[in-house]
Amino acid sequence: MCLSNSFVTHRHAATATHSLTLTHSQPTKETAKSIHITKARISIKSVIDTEDLEDDPNGFAIQINDEDENGSDASPPWYLRGDSLDDKKLWLNKLCRTHAITHWLHQYEKIKVLGIGGSAVVHELKHKRSGQRYAMKEMEIKNRGMMEMAVAEAEMLMNIMEKVDHHANIMEINKVFQVGDKFYMVFPLCTGGELYDAVIKRGHFTEFDAASLFRDLLSALHELHRHDILHLDIKPENILFESDAADAKIKLTDFGLAKAFHTDKETGVSTVEANPSLEELNKKLDQFLTSGILQSHMRGTMGYMAPELILCGSSSKPADIWAAGVVLYILLSGKPPFHSRSNRDVMEKSAKGEYSLEGDDWEGVSADAKDLIRKMLTFDPSARITAADVLQHPWVQMVAAGGDEGEEEEEGGGAPAAAVRARRLTSSTPLSGALRNLTGHVQDRRMEKMATNL
Repeated sequence: MCLSNSFVTHRHAATATHSLTLTHSQPTKETAKSIHITKARISIKSVIDTEDLEDDPNGFAIQINDEDENGSDASPPWYLRGDSLDDKKLWLNKLCRTHAITHWLHQYEKIKVLGIGGSAVVHELKHKRSGQRYAMKEMEIKNRGMMEMAVAEAEMLMNIMEKVDHHANIMEINKVFQVGDKFYMVFPLCTGGELYDAVIKRGHFTEFDAASLFRDLLSALHELHRHDILHLDIKPENILFESDAADAKIKLTDFGLAKAFHTDKETGVSTVEANPSLEELNKKLDQFLTSGILQSHMRGTMGYMAPELILCGSSSKPADIWAAGVVLYILLSGKPPFHSRSNRDVMEKSAKGEYSLEGDDWEGVSADAKDLIRKMLTFDPSARITAADVLQHPWVQMVAAGGDEGEEEEEGGGAPAAAVRARRLTSSTPLSGALRNLTGHVQDRRMEKMATNL
């Protein structure tokens, strides 16, 4: 964007990170190395003046106030004029936003790195004065595609906060901003760790514990689905505990792959993708098994993707249910349902929907729990159980029914209290084998993530 200094000649100005730069001519690839650049850092002491010294309507000024080591001003005021009034408004908006972000960041300090992903680093952030802590996701934007992904995730989170009333199990967002080629999102800090890590750390885990956690997860998923929002990346890394407390809540997070649909108010027609038919799924499966070629529009994580997503690229509510079913399977047995050293085999097993609920790993696991898994890991998405129905399933309902020792009947059911107590007693046996298996699975996952990052 072109600006002019009121006392010299025509110049080109730009903002980059926390700095304001001025050049004598428009920078190009040919002149990039030889062009003269005047640069000043926008600090918390910088002052933006919307008025021009000579009353030009397109003019404004910025007192840099970036003190040097001796405490004196390193840069004089910059007096600038835009090409038009709209040009001026756009630049004032940019400068004010950059100044506000600079002021906000000055109040915080990075404590440590919490996690590293393919294109993002998550830091623990502390407010210098209050000591309150947050998690800050920092993404380095290297191309337009990465920018689109970062903006889409931020917009999705804002969309969720607008549509969904505060939900105890859905992560909220505190702040979103961009500085130069870095994109930042700030969230409440969850200190209890990822789902599987936290379960292992407890050292004692029962079906009742699993049902309690799973009810909270499906409550969050049901709320999203109620507003036609799909998560599409349900996995343990995206399920965090608020704290180490025994009664800590879980939070569903990371909406980088999420999609939102809407329903036309006049026609009542939703834009949610229709599920492929069972005939179409079987046809696509035969083609995959014969040719080994998959469609390229898959969204999700290896081992958690539903057959219709792998075979047809179909992103719908049942795909979230499938992924949650995989999480439940691993919680109760400690092993993934579609395991192999080969990614190709994992995809093939997932596409077929073939798994087992037999063997030593499933001894002692209740029939109700197995029934729920079967309903969630149903090959045909149209026949798969919904989030609302999962919450009404007897295995999940035992958590609510188990809260009142004195009740005579299950809520809305008519089953005697003895049946409730029997179900609760069965579900109170520690899943020791599952914990041992889960420890090995988490170590394998950690090694896979390290290899991917490298």
